[in-house]
Amino acid sequence: MLVAQRKRAGLTQAALADRIGRVQPVIAAIEVGSRRVDVVELIQIASEIGLDIHSTIDELMATPLTDDE
Repeated sequence: MLVAQRKRAGLTQAALADRIGRVQPVIAAIEVGSRRVDVVELIQIASEIGLDIHSTIDELMATPLTDDE
């Protein structure tokens, strides 16, 4: 979800990282699921890539958790 929207926004991982005050490896880790985001980061990322945060949260809430989470 985040990767596709970031690409639609025309941003590289490095550009997105710069916009939210992080480094590129942080964005890479978020995108592959090896790092969780906090609410503040999610809001920042969503704002930068044009993602509707309300719809995103609704979609995440509708997704069942796995044993790994």
